[in-house]
Amino acid sequence: MPHVIDLRTGVQRTCLGLLVAALVLLTPAAALAQNTAFLTPPGEITSLEPRVHPVRSVSLSLLPFVSMNHNNTYGLFLNHFVINVTAEVAGPLRGMEISGMGSLREGNVSGFQLAGLFNANWKGNVSAMQVAGLLNFTTGAVDGFQLAGLFNANWEGAVRGMQVAGWMNVAADDMRGMQVAGVANVTGGLHRGMQLAGLINYAYGVRGMQVGLINVSRAEVRGVQLGLVNMAPSSSFSFGLINVIPGARNGLGLSVNSTGSTDLEFRNGGKHWHTFMSLGREHRDDFSGRDRTLIGLGFGLHSTTDLKTMWSVDAFHRQKYFDESTFMASTLRFSVDIPLVKPLHLSLGLGLTVFVYDGSLERPDSWYDGWLLRDGENRGSRHEVVLIPEVSAGLSCIF
Repeated sequence: MPHVIDLRTGVQRTCLGLLVAALVLLTPAAALAQNTAFLTPPGEITSLEPRVHPVRSVSLSLLPFVSMNHNNTYGLFLNHFVINVTAEVAGPLRGMEISGMGSLREGNVSGFQLAGLFNANWKGNVSAMQVAGLLNFTTGAVDGFQLAGLFNANWEGAVRGMQVAGWMNVAADDMRGMQVAGVANVTGGLHRGMQLAGLINYAYGVRGMQVGLINVSRAEVRGVQLGLVNMAPSSSFSFGLINVIPGARNGLGLSVNSTGSTDLEFRNGGKHWHTFMSLGREHRDDFSGRDRTLIGLGFGLHSTTDLKTMWSVDAFHRQKYFDESTFMASTLRFSVDIPLVKPLHLSLGLGLTVFVYDGSLERPDSWYDGWLLRDGENRGSRHEVVLIPEVSAGLSCIF
């Protein structure tokens, strides 16, 4: 069993306490006294357990604790259709509920809930679609769809379905489905599906995909992490500027290639896949007087042989603009890193590069020594595509 974050202690009681207190303050004293008088009849003390009344098809509540569905008496009702002008404190729901402010229910909820501010459910499971302007709060298992302007919070039980929130989604246990949030998604257990957030995704383990600026998994990621920073103890594929994956490949090397550039290359990734970034300088004379810097970005696949020689296949793209012209180079390269003295390796590579030139200047023939795939002109702009074989060699540090 994966470790599960305990988010219930303190926070749950605080949230429920604030919601109940708000409803009590909104309730007129006379109405509250009238609808709770059944708890202490004159001359005797009765049970504090609320009365459970039969199923009612329709319930209309004008104020908290004031209902027109059972002789104006408060209790636990099981309703098919409920309209709350302000808010409602009631029992299980099977059907549809619309609340101007919010709804607090004890017991299972199935069907549909729509609230201007909040839907709160405790001591029961939710199998429904919940829509709230601010908050959806549950303490049991959830099977369905939750949409909130601010926050979806599930403090206990597994979640299956979809959570969408403007700020944050929290599933304290396992989740199977999708979380979409403007800021953050949190799954305390194993997340099977997708997490999409504007800032950060967190899960104990991932079987699927995380997309955000920061992606964190405390256990293995069997899937994809796509973001600026990715963190996991082990990952199938992490694509980002910074990948913190213990035991994965990280390499920094300097290479010279036959296409006329010297490049500083950085590889950083997961168990088999890595991100490829390069910063190079073009040496051909035809670049005289122009910016010679080339920046590359791509990804690659790598593995290690029994002789501790590492091989990799990289696909990366370089692009630059000068004199109102566009120069692009896309490369597919196979390379091997032969160990010399730890952590130093000799890197040898062989690949193919497709050069694309689009501009108004005449291309010097010395730019490419390959096969011209396309040569054309449109409205004074030349468009040429050339395929050229590439050989590279250099030194790299793999750690």
